[in-house]
Amino acid sequence: MNDSIHRLRVYLIARNNAKLGFEGHLIRAFFLSLLAEADTNLAESLHSSGYYEMSPYSIKPLMRASFNKHSIHISAPPIRREERYSFEIVILETKLLRPILNALSNAIGSTLEIGNATFELSEIFIDTVKINELLWNEPKRKISIIFITPTYFKSRERSGLILLPLSECVISSAARIWNTFISRDYDTKKLGELARKNIIITAHEIRTIKPIRISKGRVMIGFVGRVTYEILDKNLAETFIKLVKLAEITNVGGGRTAGFGVIKILKMEPWE
Repeated sequence: MNDSIHRLRVYLIARNNAKLGFEGHLIRAFFLSLLAEADTNLAESLHSSGYYEMSPYSIKPLMRASFNKHSIHISAPPIRREERYSFEIVILETKLLRPILNALSNAIGSTLEIGNATFELSEIFIDTVKINELLWNEPKRKISIIFITPTYFKSRERSGLILLPLSECVISSAARIWNTFISRDYDTKKLGELARKNIIITAHEIRTIKPIRISKGRVMIGFVGRVTYEILDKNLAETFIKLVKLAEITNVGGGRTAGFGVIKILKMEPWE
């Protein structure tokens, strides 16, 4: 198991003006092809994770969701020539840090195509989060989250995708990441049931986005928006806050490696 999570912020310089849609899957393709040049076996192992397996990395793409009073829609930042942009690769297994960092470092100065945009890879920064930093949490009564990029959940107990920010889906998804890469602390089924009974949604503004074309014959879908949860059990509140903080780093739900499930904590209210 690991005691740290590593975030690689990859900075790019745009070499043309362009307009992008959701490009998380394109960044993943670039990342895996770059890694394959240095270590084919590692790239193949990262690419071949099963449908329900936990991938040891996540991607936070250039794209962000934008909101106004009347609508929620997906928009990518306009790409301006010579301006600086970045995306993030989150590494959950420390043993992967060195080969991934080496592959990216060797590509500094090279160009990459993301959709119709051309970039030069300019520099890389590393930020390491110690797991202990996630453990020190005072229980919070309420927490508001924004689902920034399209998010979906899946379950062995039901067919199809779950396109709602259900508390049991959020906590179970984050708990599976915790169990896989940090410590096997949680019975995800029991934890999900506790969340279903003791965490309620008190406010939300969400919307399901139009299907995103990933490749020929394959599309992905998800929801974006703001949600406020109220936790009715103080012990569960501590666990929920810890796991949401983890999800803020790692993404949550399905498609994490393609930039799906990026969330941000907006505010928390203390337990009085």
